[in-house]
Formats: sequence, C-alpha cells, structure tokens
Amino acid sequence: MSYRHKDIKKIKRMILLLLRFDAAPKTGVNLQKFAAAADVNIRTIQRDIHLLNECLELTHKKKKRRAEKARQPKDEKDKKSKDKDFHYIKPNAYGNYSFAGGYTLASAQQEKIFHDTIEPLAKSLGMSPTIFRAYWRLSPADNPLFIKFPQLAEPIKYFTGFELLLDSIQRQYVVTVTRKVNGNKQSVWEDFKPLKICFSEGFWYLIGYLQDQLLKCHLENIINVKAKKYRQYFEYNAEQDPQKSIEYILNKSVNMWFNLQDSAQFLELFVDKSIAGYFKKKFYFPQQKIVKETKKGLLISCQYSDDLELERGIFPVVRKWLPHITVVAPAKIAKKFKQELKEYIKSCP
Repeated sequence: MSYRHKDIKKIKRMILLLLRFDAAPKTGVNLQKFAAAADVNIRTIQRDIHLLNECLELTHKKKKRRAEKARQPKDEKDKKSKDKDFHYIKPNAYGNYSFAGGYTLASAQQEKIFHDTIEPLAKSLGMSPTIFRAYWRLSPADNPLFIKFPQLAEPIKYFTGFELLLDSIQRQYVVTVTRKVNGNKQSVWEDFKPLKICFSEGFWYLIGYLQDQLLKCHLENIINVKAKKYRQYFEYNAEQDPQKSIEYILNKSVNMWFNLQDSAQFLELFVDKSIAGYFKKKFYFPQQKIVKETKKGLLISCQYSDDLELERGIFPVVRKWLPHITVVAPAKIAKKFKQELKEYIKSCP
C-alpha cells in the first residue's frame, strides 16, 4: 500500500470520526467498534483523536483563554486547574469518546468566523478577545460597543446560477458569466475562472481570471452564471506562492481597484498635520508608507499598477481629504490632478 493511499484513508477516517462525534453528542463513539469497522487498531483511532485535537487548534484556543484569565488574580486551586490540558474530544460518562462542553462542528465554524472577523477588532481596541466576546453576545441595547459595517442601499437581486457559482468557486470549475455593462448592454465572460465573492466598501464583487487577467465585477451586474457542458477544472494552487494567493492580495488591498501587474508605479503625497494622525493609524492607499515626517505633516508614498487604479482607487481618496492633502510626485500626475480640480471648479455654478 503506497504512502499516499494510507494518507487518504487516514483523512477519510478522521472526517468520519468528526461526523460521528457530531451525530452522537451525548452517547459518543465506541472506539473499539469504530476501529473494527475501519479495519485498524484502536491505538490508531486514539492517535487520530489526538491529531484532531491538535489540528483543529482546540487545545490551543483553550490555552489562549487560560492565558487571558491567568492575568487576573486567582487562588492556588484555580491556578492548578488551569494547568490541565483541555480537549474538546475526550472520554464521556458512557465509556465512549465524544465532543465535550456542548461543542459541535457548527460551533467550530462560529469560532472560526469570530477569530477571522471579530478578534482583529478586539485587538484594535486593545481589549482581550475573551472580554470582547462577552460584550459581543449582549443585546444591542445593553452592549456599550457598536460596530458599523458598510451596508448596501438595497439587497442584491438573486440571479440565475448563484448556487452554481458558489459551488464552482469551491471546486475550481470554469463558468460562463453574463453581465450588464453600460445600461442595457450585455457582456459575456467565457471560460471565466471564479476565485472569490468579496464584500468591500459596502458592495459585493465577483473576482476571478479571464485568461491571465484578473477581473472584478459588481455582483448586482451579473445576469446569470452557467457551467460548461463538461465541467472543466482549472488549476489554482495558492500554497505554491502564498503572496500571489487571492486571500493575500485582498488582505493587502485597500479597495477593489487593485491590479496584479508587476510594473508598480509610485506616487508621493503630502498630508497636512491636521489629518496626519489618521494616516499613521490606517492605510488609505495601496502599499502606503511614511517617507518623512515634519512639523507641517507627512510625506507618504503609495503604489498603483495602471491608470484605472489611479483614477478609480487613489484620486477619489485624495479628493475626500482636500484641502489637507497634495499630490507631490511625479510632476506629471500632480499636474493632471490639479487640472481636474480646475475643471471641476469651473463647472460649479
């Protein structure tokens, strides 16, 4: 039996274990019977459980909670109890193994959502994630914290093939996308490789590749999505180069006007001291860096890949902070921006 075949069998066995634990939260799973059905030794199943506890980071998360609570003064009895490892998969009163503490696969997903979205907010506030979670569970009226997420003016209308699109992203299948452009006109993307549906600045976008070009589209402009006659798989392996993965790119971007061209162009801006504090705490431009700080303000630099990103992604932010921000270099771009402002002033009544 090849190592690869053993590995696949192990993964299937561990997935089945999780499903069995989830299906029998009280009675649990008899390891001896499960081992016999899987045609392996009971010690193999015990090793699987130990690996599951580690891979799911269940013990790690509990230790993080203990570390948060350990900062508060406790008696010796509490300290000793915190030295014991906590596992979410352990023996139960029936002599079997089961999830502990009311843990379920659904709660694991909720934990991941909290970790990915809410925990960074707690850190930005300088608050313990555990304490932040306690506040988060309060009703809006009782909660001293309020988070305003960007909202759409109205819900996006459902389009034909939405479930197909989600499935194609997960399975990496090529699709055909029909979308609205310039009013009533339509455009078709054949052999489109969908990567993500992304929520940014109050809008939903579809992101993917058409040939070698990364394209973005407002979800509300999609008319329908169709599968190819024969489901066609496309290669997308983010593990080979994590810095080229769509997740990495989205995390580094400040809006949806980014591009993946290697030929980056630089822009320098001067930020007045009256608003300098905002630019120290938040990235408003792609690859934003502070070049120099003076008594009058900040000289910052940023990057853009093409004219579209400059016009749609950078200039609108500059306009938002006028008159406290100035385009410094290159001179050609500074002159272009000044000319746009002159034309706007002339057009005002």
